Amino acid sequence: MKPYFDDGKGHVIYHGDCREVLPLISVEHCLLTDIPYNCSQRSNGLRELDYGDWDKGFDFADFEQFLLAGRTISTYVWCHETQLSDILKALRRLDMIDRPLAWVKKNPTVINGDKVWLPGIEVCAFGKRRGSPFYEHCHPGWWEDSPDDERWHPCQKPLSIIASQIKASTLEEELVLDPFMGSGTTLRAAKDLGRRAIGIEIEEKYCEIAAKRLSQEVLEFQ
Repeated sequence: MKPYFDDGKGHVIYHGDCREVLPLISVEHCLLTDIPYNCSQRSNGLRELDYGDWDKGFDFADFEQFLLAGRTISTYVWCHETQLSDILKALRRLDMIDRPLAWVKKNPTVINGDKVWLPGIEVCAFGKRRGSPFYEHCHPGWWEDSPDDERWHPCQKPLSIIASQIKASTLEEELVLDPFMGSGTTLRAAKDLGRRAIGIEIEEKYCEIAAKRLSQEVLEFQ
């Protein structure tokens, strides 16, 4: 399958459905992705929430065999809180050590704050093969941060958090896979850290955004 983008330095984008692309590639080290939350809905009296067709009708069970079949050493799946338990159970069935992780938002979106708690947390399911390396030390598994100033995707995660996860589970030149690439934050962080990366995205407009982000000069992370 011909890549949509390839910078010749180990950073590749495929435009297509990950269920069709994943059987054609092999990644050993790390899967890090942000799946559709399947939470788009009509107004329930509090707000309208519609991210688009890509966020409707998603069922993790239909993708589990494709996302986890490769048994990467480490796996990170950002997800909706209603999906978290099923994904952790799937990782456990693979005999992986699993943990729930979280992004605590410094400035959550103010939506009907006089009626209900603000949406201030997003969650991530983490798994790693038993006995495999982990390059962090006593990290609590949560990050307090604000969204990035530049936003190309409604569900975009902070680049600094994604970079932290990549550093915890890979070394330089190792390979990171994101089968729901979106605007390319995982690939951008991987490039900045000297890792190789493969991204798969079904919407061409996000492939183009990610390609442009990868074409920028490398940023430095502390």
